[in-house]
Amino acid sequence: MKHQSHQHSRPSQNGLALIFVLIMMTIVFSIAAVTARISTQGERGMRNDRDRQIAFNAAEAAIDDALQDITGDSDSRRELFANMVPRAAGECDSSEFERGMCGVDIAAPINLLPLYANKASVDWDETGADRKYVTYGEFTDRDEKFGTGSGALSSKPPRYIVQKYNAKFTNVPELAAAANGAEKIRTFLVTAVGYGSNPDTKVYLQAMILQP
Repeated sequence: MKHQSHQHSRPSQNGLALIFVLIMMTIVFSIAAVTARISTQGERGMRNDRDRQIAFNAAEAAIDDALQDITGDSDSRRELFANMVPRAAGECDSSEFERGMCGVDIAAPINLLPLYANKASVDWDETGADRKYVTYGEFTDRDEKFGTGSGALSSKPPRYIVQKYNAKFTNVPELAAAANGAEKIRTFLVTAVGYGSNPDTKVYLQAMILQP
């Protein structure tokens, strides 16, 4: 009787073993799936960070190009900033040699800092003759030195706009002295945009350039 009872318990033990194996396989596959997902997300995050860094470097290059454009260094093809004609607030020029020059509200210049976000003032995606931004090297003959394309390169050349207003620096003696004692010196707000390998990745940078 004991022998027969022992034989009847084998199917039950085999069934429990099968269930245990299935549970263990489910746990293993779940861990593998979670690990693969974390790895994919980490790789995607690293790729996005790298693309944003590419865009950031491109925007910095545009700021440097604007500095050379404004100060009229030897490579610059236009020297219009010394007598830059004031424009209406939010108005940007698209003419051949004054492209990218934008107006600012002298009374409250801080109100126009987000000018770059207003498509009515400047459309960064515009590529025709009516575009109101300056592309890298357009007036400094450095366009060939900025590579674009696939891989670790920007998808588009960086671009920028310039706003001018006279700022007061009476509380900064060094700047007042540089301006020959005047309370105001020429001040330019440069807004630049750089692109990553993915054209949807954009970085905007702004810089103040002072010119006595």
